[in-house]
Amino acid sequence: MSKIKQSKHPSIIINYTINQQNHPDIEQFCQEIAKINQIKGVFFYFHTPYYGKDKLFVNLDEKMAIIKRIFKLKKQGHKILNSTACLNGVYKDNWKRPSKICYVYADNKLYQCCRAFGNDEVCKNCGYLGYPEIIYILKLRPTAIYSALSYLPRS
Repeated sequence: MSKIKQSKHPSIIINYTINQQNHPDIEQFCQEIAKINQIKGVFFYFHTPYYGKDKLFVNLDEKMAIIKRIFKLKKQGHKILNSTACLNGVYKDNWKRPSKICYVYADNKLYQCCRAFGNDEVCKNCGYLGYPEIIYILKLRPTAIYSALSYLPRS
């Protein structure tokens, strides 16, 4: 946080990956970043268990409870960039995956959706909320479009 406070960049976006160890700190984190003007907002993700369920894994019921907390923080005016459409889709667990519209480049290789494409267990527990955001933008969901526009630099 000290490095962020020292930054001269006017529009910092933080990616916060929620897991078993850090989810109790979400509210405090949002309160802290609210005090830092150059932080544009936080985009929440969930830990994805690429190598099997581990001690960081957050199951669907836990995700649902955490998403309710995130909604409450959004209503309080905290700088949360996840759209309502995306959070609802993840909460209901009804967003389409794997995605045929997203690609990841890693290890000098291009992967459709992610490096675990074809692994149904990883796919089922995907926490990369950038994908449902893109899906809901393409479905023209107003909150997803508005959220995406909020990433643009301030003028």
